[in-house]
Amino acid sequence: MERFRAPKRNKEANRPNEYLESTIATLENLLLNIEDPFLRQILEAVIEKINLKKTISDIVKYRDDTSVYQKVKQLGIFFFIDSRSKYNWGEPNSDFFLTEGESFIDIHLPPIKPEERKNLRTKAEKSFQLLAKYIIEHNLQPKYILGVSYEKLANLAKYFGFKVIEIPIPEKIREAVEKVYQKLIETEYIPRNKQPRPMGKILLCYMTKEDFLERFGKKS
Repeated sequence: MERFRAPKRNKEANRPNEYLESTIATLENLLLNIEDPFLRQILEAVIEKINLKKTISDIVKYRDDTSVYQKVKQLGIFFFIDSRSKYNWGEPNSDFFLTEGESFIDIHLPPIKPEERKNLRTKAEKSFQLLAKYIIEHNLQPKYILGVSYEKLANLAKYFGFKVIEIPIPEKIREAVEKVYQKLIETEYIPRNKQPRPMGKILLCYMTKEDFLERFGKKS
């Protein structure tokens, strides 16, 4: 009789989760030493987006169903996070400013496989139209629809009329965010023998609720 052998554990299987936990811990440690409210809000948004991977099954259950409210909502290709500002924060060289307690909707675009990137503008527009419908149905009152992004995606946001400003981020924080970018956004869907392209500048893309509904809301 052949002796039973337990299957070998796949040492690689847990590495992505271990990497995520390690990255979150690094970012949270950096957060302890940051007093600037603008940087704190940006970094907390990055951490929240990394944590989305833990609750993804609950979110996708009602994907594209605008009748069901969820704090984190998947509509089309985006995740939209109904958030409140923890600080007074803004960018002095722009008209962007949020006061503590003000509502905003944070946009997150998860990694997209290369074969699914065709007609990305059309998919993004349909996603924004769903969000406009969702905002109206639930009487949400965000001051802004906004997202922290890297250069390539910021160009997509600019195409749809979002204002875009560069975020001045200390090098240590930028390096930590770059690692997240390479792991979650690039290396998941590129061949192993290729290097991920540089992230580029970190940018804030934003639009007021009124302008967003004017652009993407259903026309009567």
